[in-house]
Amino acid sequence: MSGRVEAKKALAMLNKHADVLLDAYFDNRSVIKDIPEHENAIRDLMKYRLVWSIDQHDDVRLGRDLKHILDVATSHYRRRSSHAQIADNWEHLIMLVDQFAEARKRNSTDRQNLLEEIEESAAELIENLRGAVSHFAQFVASGFAFTSDIELRIQENHRVLKMAGTLNDLLDTFDPIELYERPGQIRELNRLFIYHLPRAIAHCNRDLVHSIGQLRQMLTKLKENQHISRLIDAFEQRYLQDHGFTPSIDDLVNFPAALNTAAGLPMCGYADIYDVIQEGRLGELVVDLRDQIDGSTEPLPDAEPLMVDVSEEVAIDSDPLQDAALAVIQVAQEGLQSFSALECYVRMNLDQYSDSPELWMLALANQVEAMPREVRHNIEMRFCEEATGLWPDLLLIHDIIVQGRAHAA
Repeated sequence: MSGRVEAKKALAMLNKHADVLLDAYFDNRSVIKDIPEHENAIRDLMKYRLVWSIDQHDDVRLGRDLKHILDVATSHYRRRSSHAQIADNWEHLIMLVDQFAEARKRNSTDRQNLLEEIEESAAELIENLRGAVSHFAQFVASGFAFTSDIELRIQENHRVLKMAGTLNDLLDTFDPIELYERPGQIRELNRLFIYHLPRAIAHCNRDLVHSIGQLRQMLTKLKENQHISRLIDAFEQRYLQDHGFTPSIDDLVNFPAALNTAAGLPMCGYADIYDVIQEGRLGELVVDLRDQIDGSTEPLPDAEPLMVDVSEEVAIDSDPLQDAALAVIQVAQEGLQSFSALECYVRMNLDQYSDSPELWMLALANQVEAMPREVRHNIEMRFCEEATGLWPDLLLIHDIIVQGRAHAA
């Protein structure tokens, strides 16, 4: 009786805090937002071990079993919204499996026909999955060559990436545990649901992830080409306005040397860890460097032991930026006023400790995040951002506003 009562209370708790759980599941990657309004829900759900957190300073996440229940409950909707044809194939296959189990139980003569239909339906499902995944490989191979406009190529790349993400969600709805348990005691279906279907889904998932990676690299190159193309167009428009301009390579001879020489551009080299060709070149470079070091290194003389006098205590000065950040947090916690990080940098003469205001803002943000949860609840940070203009999703933080929640209210 007590077990039934506990289970009923847990279900009631899920119903009570359903909105908090659904917001975390759909909008925040299964993480419950750390705000005062969710404290009661977190405490109640922690009691039944439906959510977990390593300590009080970490994020609170949905439990694995609870997340699995939500995945199973929404799998039909996600599969249907991702690819209707594949969803129909899967539903038809499950219907045939149920009919085969019923015919097997009644020892009906239709068992063989139903088994052949199940194998045919499974083959059709696998073929549709492979066709949907290979569709994106064709986009990668073509490079969107059907249009020469870079703007249209970028738009098409974004659209294809969104479609690939939807198909990835579809493949995620096929739970390996569900496939393993689907045949039950039917031996005739074990090989199909335990070997063939999971193997085909795993191959499709691997090929799709590879295509998504190639599409993202292609999108980066297209954006770089778009930027270069805009620069060329700007120069072209500039010279089109001068009707007497006739560019020629011979004109460069008459230019002064100072105007005909460009300063070198500082470039930082980096290796692409996903590129096999660069990995081989780096290996050769490392081998050459090792040979050079081995050939030029001389044995070092024996160093004298370092004697340290520990009889006297040495006082280590605290970090002035950390002290300043604690002072700002303490005053802001009282809720009297809001503070600008840049303004504090100037008024507190922090330039004598750090030449970079960005380092001071980073120290202030880290100090706020390192405070205990009850202190963080009383502090609100607002990042002042501005767009760079080069990428739409790249923002630069130029200031941080720190204030108490009592003042913000």
